[in-house]
Amino acid sequence: MFWLEDKVAEYMKRQQMLTRFRRVYVGLSGGADSVCLLLVLRAAAQAEGVELRAIHVHHHIRGAEADRDMAFCEALCRKLQVPLTVEHVDVPALAEETKESEELAARRARYAAFAQVIARDVSERPKESSATADVAIAVAHHRDDEDETMLFNMIRGTGLTGLCGMKPVRQMKTEAGDLWILRPLLCVGRGQIEAYLKECGQDYVNDSTNAMTDYTRNKIRHQVLPAMTAARGEEQESLSQTWARMRGQLSQIEEYMQDEAARFTDEQAVTENGSISVPVEALKALPEALRTYVVRECIGRAKGDDLTNIEAVHIDDVCGLLEKQSGRRVMLPQGVCAWRSFDRLKIGTKEATMQAEAGFEHETADARPVLGELMVRVFDGGVDFYRANEEKIRSSVYTKWLDYDKIEASLCLRTPQGGDLVRIGADGGCKKLTRVLMEAKIDVNERSLWPVVADGEKIVWVCGFRIGEEYKITEETRHVAEVALPEETIAWIEKHKR
Repeated sequence: MFWLEDKVAEYMKRQQMLTRFRRVYVGLSGGADSVCLLLVLRAAAQAEGVELRAIHVHHHIRGAEADRDMAFCEALCRKLQVPLTVEHVDVPALAEETKESEELAARRARYAAFAQVIARDVSERPKESSATADVAIAVAHHRDDEDETMLFNMIRGTGLTGLCGMKPVRQMKTEAGDLWILRPLLCVGRGQIEAYLKECGQDYVNDSTNAMTDYTRNKIRHQVLPAMTAARGEEQESLSQTWARMRGQLSQIEEYMQDEAARFTDEQAVTENGSISVPVEALKALPEALRTYVVRECIGRAKGDDLTNIEAVHIDDVCGLLEKQSGRRVMLPQGVCAWRSFDRLKIGTKEATMQAEAGFEHETADARPVLGELMVRVFDGGVDFYRANEEKIRSSVYTKWLDYDKIEASLCLRTPQGGDLVRIGADGGCKKLTRVLMEAKIDVNERSLWPVVADGEKIVWVCGFRIGEEYKITEETRHVAEVALPEETIAWIEKHKR
């Protein structure tokens, strides 16, 4: 009965699983897989001088059955003299709060609970020996789980990442911190695990939900994989051998693409105000496959390296924004938003999403322009004055010279109002102020804040850009108004101009 222990021990040695960790926890549910893992690791840990502990997470989903599982794990750990920590998580309440399925909420909560236990463990140890890097959690994923995962990813839509399978050793970010995960049983299948437990005379508990086909993974396990085996006329292991041949090359390609995407993002991305943005043209110039990796990298950074629920369809939707007009956006899971803002693609957090959806209605007063008093001086001379000062007039951005006699009311500095028009032609043709600001590449969220100089309801000057045609100096001009913006308004415009 020790053949499986030897096989797993050899696999762990190749993957250097135990040599880098001083303490390893086992994620113990009480099912066959995790019970097998506990028994195998108990022998291996003793041989390697690694301290072994266990964690059981009570999800409060299956009532008395869940209580039975907890009691079984407690009894087993007492028998094996393995310290056990039990964590309680109200998964139904969590799923209701996050609007996720109980299956997904349970997975997220489980790994967060693992991270919390390890964090407490580290904090309670002597300071000189405290380090999360030398504590890991071992989970009982095996070869059949990997087959199911790859098929699951194919069904819901995936790229290379979803086809590369599970990593034997990986670092995972959770809501409670970083977590090192070990998968010692990836070298064996479910049938071998059950045979090992039978030889050992070790019982285990069965989760009744595993037999249900309401969940996609269970449908794959009980319907799809058996049908594939029957169609091939071979044993299930042949499918795993096919995956194994694929994984080596795919993993190398995946690693290269991730590195290239990270390098591009490091060089091109700008992070500010809860969002990350990259230049559209530079992104479009990339090969399509690499482009999707960059988008995925940006989404990950915007979500704090959490790509939970991000699927191929979401990546495709974001890439689609590259061919759409400024202001178009798509919503991503967990309140993240991606939008096109002129020559940049932006991906933002919940706060940035609120700004994108509501036009900065949620901005603080500090983000709005400071509208001080205009400085206005009047000169005689008309067009002669213009000719004498033409070089200065043409080069000035924040001081303008107007036909003073065309001003009907009094000049004021304000932000846009509904229905504002700018006269753009000598024939009286007008253009909406919002259109002028869009053509000036002012972000959609900042157009309602942009400073303008108005004569009553008429727009005289879109500050930093053009003046209305009717206020320009002509041969008939007799008096010239010199209009200068206050310094605080200039500073705001300089900060927000592209």
